Amino acid sequence: MVDRLGDEEFALLMPETAPFGAQTVLERIRNELAKAQLDFITPGFSYTFSAGVAELSTTDPSTCSHWIHEADQTLYRAQ
Repeated sequence: MVDRLGDEEFALLMPETAPFGAQTVLERIRNELAKAQLDFITPGFSYTFSAGVAELSTTDPSTCSHWIHEADQTLYRAQ
């Protein structure tokens, strides 16, 4: 499931996926975006992509906003 959180922020929920598996998926997305030929938009146009991963457990009492905050923190470290 993908949802937009803000202007340039999206959440991708990957049930039953360990953090390493999520990082692998995100790296594949990053690689595909880097290969995209977007000169039809403007010459030299390209995407950049940074991601943060946070694990949510069914036994974790954290709130959704705490979980998003944790993902944001890993995102800021990725930049």
